[in-house]
Amino acid sequence: MAYDRDGKRCPVAEAWEIRVEREPEWSDQDRADLLALAAYEADLCECGFHISQHDPAKNTYTFEQDHCPILASSAKYGRLIGEQDAERMKALGDKPPASADRPDDGRRVFIRRLSDLEASEQQNKPTRRG
Repeated sequence: MAYDRDGKRCPVAEAWEIRVEREPEWSDQDRADLLALAAYEADLCECGFHISQHDPAKNTYTFEQDHCPILASSAKYGRLIGEQDAERMKALGDKPPASADRPDDGRRVFIRRLSDLEASEQQNKPTRRG
């Protein structure tokens, strides 16, 4: 908004002062909602439920399980790489120096979906039986 010397609004060409006024990014209600969410999340138990649900008299929960082939492969990979790491650490001796390279130094493990071509090649590979 443009203002003249007396503080009255005027056209920009005649302005003595120009003020930029922005609306706040968060409204009071937005801030209140986020504070309430933070308070709620602070009281979540590691079981995944809110502590207000921890009344033993009303324990009406049951266990269910599902199978995820991706998580199964990830767990299997973790076990396999863990065995390899243990063998390599054993080769380093009882007390390797702190500066010695460890097998897991810098390792980042992630899951990547194969491209259609990679998946096709993997399916057509002969399997090794041992």
